[in-house]
Amino acid sequence: MDAAFVTNIMAPYRLPLFRALHAALPGGIGVVCLARSEPNRSWEPWREAPFPVRILSGRTIRLGPERFLHVRRGVTRQLSEWSPGAVVVGGWDAPGYWLAGGYAARRRVPLLAWVGTHGGSARRGGMRRNLRRAFLSRVDGILAYGTVAAEYAVELGLPRERVAVVGNPVDTDAVAAAARAFRESTRGRQLLEELARPAFAYVGQLIPRKNVDALAQAWAQAVPDTSLLVVGGGEPPAALRDQTPNVRLLGELAPQRVHELLGVVDAVVMPSVEEVWGLVVNEALAAGALCIVSRNAGAAELVHPPANGEVVGTGADEIADALRRVAARTPLSVEDRERVAATSAPGSMDAAVPRFVEALARFRRR
Repeated sequence: MDAAFVTNIMAPYRLPLFRALHAALPGGIGVVCLARSEPNRSWEPWREAPFPVRILSGRTIRLGPERFLHVRRGVTRQLSEWSPGAVVVGGWDAPGYWLAGGYAARRRVPLLAWVGTHGGSARRGGMRRNLRRAFLSRVDGILAYGTVAAEYAVELGLPRERVAVVGNPVDTDAVAAAARAFRESTRGRQLLEELARPAFAYVGQLIPRKNVDALAQAWAQAVPDTSLLVVGGGEPPAALRDQTPNVRLLGELAPQRVHELLGVVDAVVMPSVEEVWGLVVNEALAAGALCIVSRNAGAAELVHPPANGEVVGTGADEIADALRRVAARTPLSVEDRERVAATSAPGSMDAAVPRFVEALARFRRR
């Protein structure tokens, strides 16, 4: 086995990447999941993955609305059974990651951290920063989601030659196909006729750091005659519940359904005050939708105004100005959507997989 990935939970958006890496690496990969799911996630486990997967048992301690500590047994035992050529961990803040690091040190195999934390997403606190710095100082290489994550790793003291930008991809081809098929279907055409255009969408959990209150205020202030589709679990803020019929609260939707909706909306808004990345940006661009993205999100580097959207601050007034600018360019034509979709390549599997393979080879040679 060329590499074993130790990750938090079985997120469905990771499966395409792991499948592609398993096919690209001669020795394949294995994945150790610290948990099957988390209380705020309703994802189903992977089924029929073409690589070995081990889900560990143990306790999960809830530390906050989105913070969970998975205390699990068997990390070292599983890695010993697989004997990988490299160990890749998905973070630093779980005991399982530290155990994986200990295994790598004893076996003298490279320890790599695939991380997206950056200055705009790192939780404050000296102890957390010191623990993060202590863990990352032990790794042989950083696989960074993007350039801001890479720069943050250097700020923490890692030599630049030990940091590689590999990306945080989604299956953009699958997203684009689902979006196009729905847009051209009878149901898709009916939805387009029902929506007040342009149509904006928010996709994500309805939690404070996502800044949905500011989006609601900005939308009501700037473009209340347009449509706003809100997708995600949680309690909608009153500013959304009290809006006109142009606001549709759709709740949680399956990934396939989300990709279909991205094919009919004109723009997606992600106004988070704290966001490690934001994969919905990759997906929206692949579907041909413009993106209004907070500069605090790692995925902001995929947005190049005005070609495929706007990068904004987190205040309602700044978001409102961006909504007006995007509304002036919409509704999008088929040709407009194709031009936007062409900008999604940096967030694709085709871009990321070769970078992963090259980085794994480079850090194994150190």
